[in-house]
Amino acid sequence: MLLSAVVDPAAFDESCFLIPGYKEHANFLLRAIRSNVVLLIDPNCRLKTKLISKVQGLPVRHGQSLQIQLVELLKQGNRRFVCCKPCDCSHSGDIDLLRVASQISDRCRVDGLVVGTQTKESLAASGYSGNSIVYLKDYSDSDFERLRHRFMEQLPPLDMLVIGEAGEIVSRPLRFTKWIRFYDKQIGSGSNTSHFRKGIEYVLGKWRAEGYFASDPGGVVEIITVEADPVRSGDDSHVQGQKRERNKVAYEKIKSELVDRIRSKYPWDIKLYVKQDLNGIFHARHLQTQSSIILFERGFDLFKPGGDLKRNILKVDNGSADHLSQCSSLQEASF
Repeated sequence: MLLSAVVDPAAFDESCFLIPGYKEHANFLLRAIRSNVVLLIDPNCRLKTKLISKVQGLPVRHGQSLQIQLVELLKQGNRRFVCCKPCDCSHSGDIDLLRVASQISDRCRVDGLVVGTQTKESLAASGYSGNSIVYLKDYSDSDFERLRHRFMEQLPPLDMLVIGEAGEIVSRPLRFTKWIRFYDKQIGSGSNTSHFRKGIEYVLGKWRAEGYFASDPGGVVEIITVEADPVRSGDDSHVQGQKRERNKVAYEKIKSELVDRIRSKYPWDIKLYVKQDLNGIFHARHLQTQSSIILFERGFDLFKPGGDLKRNILKVDNGSADHLSQCSSLQEASF
């Protein structure tokens, strides 16, 4: 799933690239960020601005491949850069950016603080009290990269994880998001609404417990699905009437048995969107957050009757961003 990091821009000083293999490690890091790492930055974006400046200022022999990686990273916009809440690191003025990065790393409890040639002593002098230091000169061999690779490539199904790990896996995409979208075609059928509700409440409970922004006003949760039985122009009037009635009954069940009950338990703005999908593009089930898209292979009916997790495979699926945008843009069904 998703890892979090703070990068000290000084890790991209030209002098660091005199270390053998340093450029390869730096390239590895930028590729990893594009894949499943979110970068925490200060509210004034100084860390981001300085990082961009450092990479763009590298000479061709060091910087060409990194600059290409950076362009691709910036195309993802805010999906890869998340501003922390205002704190001591927000003050204007000429502030040591290592200190800013250290403060954010401590305050936000990120998975890794990425630095260049600094020592633990210099980090401690900058106010850093954590242990999750990632030296860029060793990045590809770091514990951070091993964990990132496991989350991206090697996760077993949810029910095969050790006790407690499933909750951590579900929590990771939620930690630094201000909104959540659930995409699940099967919800629109109006069947098994209590099963879907338990699964969605499980995810929302993780957000409430672990989410950095979850207690802030303005949180939004969207549940996006499709109508139970598409009404097609080729259907005769009797069939169209039957379908409309079935869709209306299904919608009322979803609203009363799922959405209204979720609204009564959580403080966020809970929105339901039921779409028309005449071309059948809406199939795979996804959880989308500010920084990631996670495929839930069998959707959000997560639990067996006894409470154990069902077999469900989760995968990072950021390549589905355009597909989900198309699903969101489908015409609203009318009831």
